[in-house]
Amino acid sequence: MQHKISTTIKAALMLSAGMLSGCAFIPDTVHPTYKPTAQVARLNNAQDISLSILVKNEKKRQNLVSVTLNGYSIPMAGVYMHVQKVFQEAFEKALEDRGFHIARNAPEQFQVIVKHFYLGSSTYQVALVA
Repeated sequence: MQHKISTTIKAALMLSAGMLSGCAFIPDTVHPTYKPTAQVARLNNAQDISLSILVKNEKKRQNLVSVTLNGYSIPMAGVYMHVQKVFQEAFEKALEDRGFHIARNAPEQFQVIVKHFYLGSSTYQVALVA
């Protein structure tokens, strides 16, 4: 009798461990990249302007992108990304594509403050403050 209980407990522990090790409980990090819009027009005289870009992440949950709740309203693993780095690279590339010169110590500063954004299928909507 003792052997059957011991085997049942071991089986229940193995099953529980297997259920908790599923992908829903393992956090993930995403690494999105900027894809320029087709045929971006370069702006006149933009090459004469040097900009430094400063991105600030003011999101309430800094690098958390999303959390899904399961059927029992228990949060599953979160999805994360390095918000400041991703937006810094995207804005630098977008402004370079339009002809601006990007320099870290440029006198003119373009400031981006990310307060929140929505991760859609392939686009970001960002709240910007000029």
